[in-house]
Amino acid sequence: MKITMRLAAFALSCAVAFSGSLTLPALAQNVTYDRLVHPEKEPQNWLQYGANYESQRFSPLKQLTKENVGKLKVSWVYQPSRPAGNVETSPVVVDG
Repeated sequence: MKITMRLAAFALSCAVAFSGSLTLPALAQNVTYDRLVHPEKEPQNWLQYGANYESQRFSPLKQLTKENVGKLKVSWVYQPSRPAGNVETSPVVVDG
């Protein structure tokens, strides 16, 4: 059940992120094996669940600091139409 809900949440986030000018097949062509194996080469992208194959869920980016973290705002929210239990997902960002 958890995996199904994670996949549903991921699919929804992909649909929202990719609706418009960029389609999933076009994007998939840009995510090569080398990019997935060496995510440290492009820390601005989050190419897979957990950030890397070790699923460390760590970003070395320095934009968030103690001084500006309070300024973060919600950019979108997914609310299941029925009680779904735990719904967990990880952001996926590719080339901006």
